[in-house]
Amino acid sequence: QLKKFPSKQSFRALPAQLRGMVQSEVDLMEVASKLRVRPGTVKKIISGHQISLYVKMKVRSTLEHDGRLTRPSKPSPVQELREINRLYQEMGTLQAVGEKVGLSRERVRQLLSKGTKLGLFKYQPKKPPVISRKKILSDYQKYLNLSAVAKANKISLPYLQRLRTLYKIEREDLHPIRKRGQRRQCIETYVSLKDRLGHYPTTTELQKLKKGRYLQSKICRLWGSFRTFRQMQKFSSSPLKSCI
Repeated sequence: QLKKFPSKQSFRALPAQLRGMVQSEVDLMEVASKLRVRPGTVKKIISGHQISLYVKMKVRSTLEHDGRLTRPSKPSPVQELREINRLYQEMGTLQAVGEKVGLSRERVRQLLSKGTKLGLFKYQPKKPPVISRKKILSDYQKYLNLSAVAKANKISLPYLQRLRTLYKIEREDLHPIRKRGQRRQCIETYVSLKDRLGHYPTTTELQKLKKGRYLQSKICRLWGSFRTFRQMQKFSSSPLKSCI
């Protein structure tokens, strides 16, 4: 028995149905998402343009299902735009939002601009704060990492690089700060091990600890030898093995 296809008359009400649902661009995106078709397809149906029988049947079937549109399994484009804006308001930078959702900084900006044109929200690019030279150097001394400095000040790494150029902060300016910071970290870690063991650990004891082996290697690199480190910090002496 041949399968009976619906007649053209059965689709005559389709444009009027959709026209009543679509009053704006936002409505168009929402309806298209729920019908699982492109917004352009909905526009074609409303304007009476020719579309395939399969699409017509798919749309009509969805509209007739329980007398309402079924909810899509994934967020609609409008919901996604609102979520991007929510994240931007929460995180403050395009870069941070992009890293969160796996998009480029420019793509996040485009989506925010699109949402603004649709009237979903109002996106106003935030002017990055002007961080002083002193603050940049102070934060670098604290974090010893430019990416961490940018994150702490809620600015992008490229913008931080532009500030470095403006303030003439060269690599040579950062190197001694980094070295002092690394030395400070070594001392703090060594003292914490001393508190744990009850005495200043020797190289032999450090070699038995995973954290200690890395610390010893770092100390030898920064001070030249473990003995020099102990002498300069005036830690109690004991028979020590030289660094190799």
